[in-house]
Amino acid sequence: MTSSTDDALILDDLDPSAIAVGRGRRTSKVHTLDKVTQQVLDKPPAKHLAAKELAARELARRHFLPFVVRTHPGYIVEWFHEDLAARLERFVRRVENKQSPRLLISVPPRRGKSQQASKAMPAWFLGRNPRGSIIATTHSDDLANDNSRDVLDILKSTAYQTVFPDLQLHKDNKGATGWRTTQGGRYKPAGVGKGISGRGADIFLVDDPHRDKDAYSPAVRDAIWRWYKSSARTRLMPGGGMCVIQTRWVKDDLIGRLIEEEGLIEDGGEWEYICYPEEAIEDEYRLPDGRIVHEPMDGAKLLRRKGECLSPKRYPPESNLEHKRDPVTWAALYQQNPVSGESAMFDEGMFPGYTTLPSDLRRYSTWDLAVGQQDRNDWTVGVVFGVDPENTIYIIDVLRQRIAPDDLVDLMIDTHLEHRTELDGVEKGHIQMSIGPFFETRLVERRVYDMVLTPMPTGNRDKIARARSIQGRMRQGKVLFDRNAAWFDQLRQEMLDFPAGKHDDVVDAMAWVGLLLDEIGRQAPPPPKRRTQSWRDKLKTGARRKKSWLAA
Repeated sequence: MTSSTDDALILDDLDPSAIAVGRGRRTSKVHTLDKVTQQVLDKPPAKHLAAKELAARELARRHFLPFVVRTHPGYIVEWFHEDLAARLERFVRRVENKQSPRLLISVPPRRGKSQQASKAMPAWFLGRNPRGSIIATTHSDDLANDNSRDVLDILKSTAYQTVFPDLQLHKDNKGATGWRTTQGGRYKPAGVGKGISGRGADIFLVDDPHRDKDAYSPAVRDAIWRWYKSSARTRLMPGGGMCVIQTRWVKDDLIGRLIEEEGLIEDGGEWEYICYPEEAIEDEYRLPDGRIVHEPMDGAKLLRRKGECLSPKRYPPESNLEHKRDPVTWAALYQQNPVSGESAMFDEGMFPGYTTLPSDLRRYSTWDLAVGQQDRNDWTVGVVFGVDPENTIYIIDVLRQRIAPDDLVDLMIDTHLEHRTELDGVEKGHIQMSIGPFFETRLVERRVYDMVLTPMPTGNRDKIARARSIQGRMRQGKVLFDRNAAWFDQLRQEMLDFPAGKHDDVVDAMAWVGLLLDEIGRQAPPPPKRRTQSWRDKLKTGARRKKSWLAA
């Protein structure tokens, strides 16, 4: 592999507008061209065109951002793209020096992170290290293969071949699903969670491990974490580097768990973490070592002022107005700060209490079941509630347990018998998937004939959309809680943390409360229409009575 002793963050030495022709804005030790190229630049104007091309090729070989611009004509470069490219370049150099770098980067969606990290960086690394090995993963096999095709397109382009003419693809490569170079280099794409055993990597890349809002599922997050520990990190070659670049969704996503479990470098841990919020929450300055701080310091350069956007040429401030209408999405996906507080769906004022229960309540229950093979670490939660004639909801009991399916059925029946619930709502798929056979058998064995298990369809709604059914009622003060109950603090904290919190089982069960009441409202029969009987109706009525009498 290429050796380099330079571990600095290479920034601000080039004018992006001059990158295409290879001219540096100012001379620096890092960017000084070799003597032969400099001699060509000093030749008469008639020979400048060839000289500029040679300089551009040399610059693209040495540094990542010039390579990106050369292989992606029309690529718009702003301060963010310069900064990201410099960090990825330093990551590659550390891999080349076998320093085992660990890099976390969080970026809002559609800001160009995948173009650099998943497409251009692998191509640049293999050009410099044709015997190197890369495993590139993302949330699905299809997207991983698409990225692989894009990397292949770069390698086959004229712009690339003029920079790295020695790199050749092996004739028996398998196209998008994996390929090799003639020098022994390898590139393997894979979906997160899929098998990658038997393969080693100098660079292991994880780009957006969560498929959209699957990140809100604790079961999905647990599966990704198990994959990381058992497969991903075991594939690294000695001195190899791992880079995770993603949009944040919740505090407990992959970046969140890596920070919590393995720690940041400044805290004595393993990972360097760079966070790019869409709007600067404070003035941002960059130190020579690459750290971003919020106060001017010796050697620091101002990147942007408070409130300025990440990429204003591509996405001007007005384009964010729509995203800000949903504070949950804005805080997590765009500000990369999935926390509770103003961005949460529920706040402290939405948990009023009651002291006594009215006697005229109609009682129901809803259940969020942890019954799938991937859900064994989740909680089963049941909510018992009553509704008075004014449609005020009283949360009577909350049951939160890890429990086997057969024991779960008895718990649900016991709860029905204790509270005499009229309907018991359960997600439709869970009834067929696991508890259905147990449930029918136990009802007969226990001679319980008045329990009605109501299947709750999810439709296409995600967790946040489902939770809005109870959020609206809580905002109106129509949901009351037993604030002295043993379960109240757990329920309150989980709802305040949603959707950024680690657990959301209680929120799911509360969401079913609102959805069950919506379903009851839709199914209520309309009042009968009065109409005058025609003479034909009277004849039919008389005929039925006569027939009935004759039968009697």
